[in-house]
Amino acid sequence: MILATHIAVAAIVTKPVFQNPGLIFLFAVFSHYLFDTIPHWDYQLNSVKKDENDTLINATIIPNKKLLGNDLLKNLIDFLLGAAIVVLLIRPSLNVKDIAPIIALISGAVLPDFITV
Repeated sequence: MILATHIAVAAIVTKPVFQNPGLIFLFAVFSHYLFDTIPHWDYQLNSVKKDENDTLINATIIPNKKLLGNDLLKNLIDFLLGAAIVVLLIRPSLNVKDIAPIIALISGAVLPDFITV
């Protein structure tokens, strides 16, 4: 799934525990893995070459600045779209008490994709 979808799903799943940033983070990570079990598409990362024969590390980054820049831009737009949707829906005030759950939600929702490029 794309990052925006994972962030939106995590916002729904974490609503019952929204006053506890630690639980929000755990629920968001869990929701990521749960929803990754549903067949879906991912956009292609052109700067990453998959190697299905390598069981330890199955991807290599291609050292091409243009490809890497395009992939980073794709991911940044995707991430910002998801974050914007959550912020617009929740409308937190600008204090640590209200921002911490948002940060926990977003970081937990996208972390699995960043550790399994």
